[in-house]
Amino acid sequence: MTPQSTEFRKKIVNQKSPLLITFCFLIIVSYVAFFHHNFWIIDSDGIIYLTAGEQILNGDGKNVHLVNAPIGGPIMYAGINSFFNDGFFTMKLVSVLSSTGMVFLSYNIMRNVFDSKTALVGQLLFAFFPWVGIFAIQAENEMFPLFLIMLSLYFVTKKHLRTYEIIIIGSLIGIAFMFRTQPVVVLFTVIIYLLIRNSNIRINLYHVGLILAFFIIFLSPLIVYNFSVHENLIDVDSNFYMAMRYKYQTPEWHDEVVRSIGKGTLEGISVDFNLFLKNYFYNQFSSMPTNLFGFDNKVNSSLIPFIPYIGLIPILGGTMYILKIRPNKINSIILVSVSSLTAFVIFLVGDFDTHFFAIVMVPLLILGIINIRNANRNFTPLLILPVVFTVTLSIIHLRAPEHFLLILISIIAISAIFIMKVIPKIIRLKTKNYDDLFSGNVKIIIIIIIALILVGNLGYSYVTFKISSSGVPFTNIQDEISFLSQNRQIEQFGLDWKPLIDELKKQPGIEQSVIMSSYLYLPYHIQSKSVFVSFNEGSENDSVENYILRKNWNDIELMNSNIRSNPIDRHNIIKPIPDYIIYTPTPYLKTEGWQPPAQLEYLKILSDPNNKEIPSNFELIYESQIPQEVFVYKINR
Repeated sequence: MTPQSTEFRKKIVNQKSPLLITFCFLIIVSYVAFFHHNFWIIDSDGIIYLTAGEQILNGDGKNVHLVNAPIGGPIMYAGINSFFNDGFFTMKLVSVLSSTGMVFLSYNIMRNVFDSKTALVGQLLFAFFPWVGIFAIQAENEMFPLFLIMLSLYFVTKKHLRTYEIIIIGSLIGIAFMFRTQPVVVLFTVIIYLLIRNSNIRINLYHVGLILAFFIIFLSPLIVYNFSVHENLIDVDSNFYMAMRYKYQTPEWHDEVVRSIGKGTLEGISVDFNLFLKNYFYNQFSSMPTNLFGFDNKVNSSLIPFIPYIGLIPILGGTMYILKIRPNKINSIILVSVSSLTAFVIFLVGDFDTHFFAIVMVPLLILGIINIRNANRNFTPLLILPVVFTVTLSIIHLRAPEHFLLILISIIAISAIFIMKVIPKIIRLKTKNYDDLFSGNVKIIIIIIIALILVGNLGYSYVTFKISSSGVPFTNIQDEISFLSQNRQIEQFGLDWKPLIDELKKQPGIEQSVIMSSYLYLPYHIQSKSVFVSFNEGSENDSVENYILRKNWNDIELMNSNIRSNPIDRHNIIKPIPDYIIYTPTPYLKTEGWQPPAQLEYLKILSDPNNKEIPSNFELIYESQIPQEVFVYKINR
């Protein structure tokens, strides 16, 4: 037996528990993804990526526009799908494999900086984190770039970085950037870490140069494509998120920012810099911590989402332990003075309800900077990452749990050290047992805490998946057990839409027909072309005939429709004419950020098939009240 094979066998033996956890995760998410997630509904944004990739590979890339991601992911998904010919399966498969790799990497990243027991606990917390499991089964564009990011962090957190590992890090971040732009946060994190890790400035600058060089090299295919096809370098910016999600905005500002989509983030910021700053600090000190720790949201990204605000305790406690922040005189003075100064500034020029979390974040940041040398050097990147994340991504409004998966490894690592190191010390002080850090009672308490978190997160994952797939709210545990014992199908939304889908699939020539709908997933399942609408575009006093031809729509409404249609029509040259319209009257719902107009009144005649004002060439072919009120008309020509 060769020394290499012996070394490999040793690694396998040493990692049998992490491998077992990874394998169990793979089996569970594969089972759910391929046997209980059969309708592309809750993750329908993935349809846009698949459509874009297929259109690019078919030679029509010039007419493709993605407002929130580069074209790397769509091309990869469409390329793989050319073998499977099932886009939903293809994208789920990529998510399942990517998330499984992330679970395995979570152990190895934490093993770089912790002992094996703490790393194993961290891996369990990561594997049971609800949003890892939920997005592991979805046909979305989230998990593969996150896998690449975590792979780069595995190398970054190693104690001794070799030159080839520096090259790998830059290459991985460059590849990840072709799927999502958020990896730039990791790029900034790595650069800061390399510059401050020691006093060898020459070597540090050399490594930063290598990172940037290989980042650009692996990003160059995207840059060349964008410049040759669209005459810009990146072709994606933050302006869409600004326009749709900023809390503070005016109609004029909204329209200007929408028109600046594709022209660069600076273009959107410069529309009204003061308004941008107002939203930036709201995002940083109110929206982000609120959505992360669930201060007023049931949907959150806390370590313990069923009691979300408790998740702040291990973050604060673990950070103080890692940085060795002692309650001494200097730290106490810094804490009091910075907190007081921050509160005074908020009182003077801010708003306490909006910027309240700055009183926690700013002192912790200052104490962290002062005590950063106390942390293990290779743990430093995981401490820098959330800071860079907050400073950088406060440009946009982060609300959805998947937005915070980028910093999940930092949250889990800090929480694991709190559970495995800080809690035993607290118990030891309470019981005055100074000799044995992990006595029998302490072990039992730690096991109970970990078990409660894991079981609670597993339950939260199930309830979240069930609500999003069926619309049936959680009532109590007894009802859920009864529901499971009846072996009922969870995906009620898909089952409710299936009769409509089956009916339209029977229509002659449906594959070449164009369906006008406010749902991305219905035309996909019907296997037709589509025109996306919200039934609020155009003039208030118009006709149904003009609406379906999208006459009298402004340029913003046309753009929003075209980039969500199939095929995508960036330059408005296809001008599709609908053959069918799926009309779903919906009540006006107020949402955070930009408020879309309510549905047009004159279109509501479509909800009364006997109304004589309905055009004579509209033939009602389907009507249902489930899953909601829906009317399908065939437009005869």
